[in-house]
Amino acid sequence: MKGYEYQPFRYILKTEPEKLIIRRIKEVFIEYKKSHKIISGTYNGYAFRTSLEDIYYISISNHVATLHTKNGNFEYYRQMKDLCDELSDCGFLRCHRSYMVNLHHVHVMRSDGVFVLDNQEHTVIPIGIRYKKIAEDFYLKEVLVGE
Repeated sequence: MKGYEYQPFRYILKTEPEKLIIRRIKEVFIEYKKSHKIISGTYNGYAFRTSLEDIYYISISNHVATLHTKNGNFEYYRQMKDLCDELSDCGFLRCHRSYMVNLHHVHVMRSDGVFVLDNQEHTVIPIGIRYKKIAEDFYLKEVLVGE
């Protein structure tokens, strides 16, 4: 079938009831909003905006979150707990007390407990012992299975 070349999100058959078609269309919009979400902030008088899909990972030190993105690094005051609450359903995973990683940019999860990202530097992000099982489960589900 030629339709598979276009990576459809959902198929809608002409014979489906109208309620099901409306539900499928709403699902598409929800998924689009998740993947095209913008995060913004200010730090030392400078404002920034960046798309979640452009963020490779987030590191935190002394209550300052650093967003490591395709377009450089952005800093702002933010607690890890707040970032986890905001980003956990958007493909981000806390893998260490000081790191969150965007699973869409993980190239490989090594057995020695690190993520290697698909950025130009192939950045290595540590996985804390506390987070290893959760990281393995999420990696298998999100990256390998694509759910």
